[in-house]
Amino acid sequence: MSSTITFKEFAIFVQMGKISDASMALSVILDLDDDVAEQATQHFVKQLSADPNFMMKLMGLRSQLEVSNNAAMMTLIECFNLNGANLILALQAAKKIVDKN
Repeated sequence: MSSTITFKEFAIFVQMGKISDASMALSVILDLDDDVAEQATQHFVKQLSADPNFMMKLMGLRSQLEVSNNAAMMTLIECFNLNGANLILALQAAKKIVDKN
């Protein structure tokens, strides 16, 4: 059994209302500072509450990472409101996850 935190755990925490746990998970997954991960998680939760199908956008990230950095960056922006250096760090961290699997 792997001890790696994934977007699956992030999604479960969000659905359970455990936002601080989701934020911690996102910090680990995307290699973000805690405060950036907290803001990103809050953005995600806000988007999800406005559109219950929003989770599907995040679920498409893996295939986008395999095809196009630009598409993956757009998803990271839409899902987490990331920009600048944080966006690049998150993209690199996500690509490492895909490359491992």
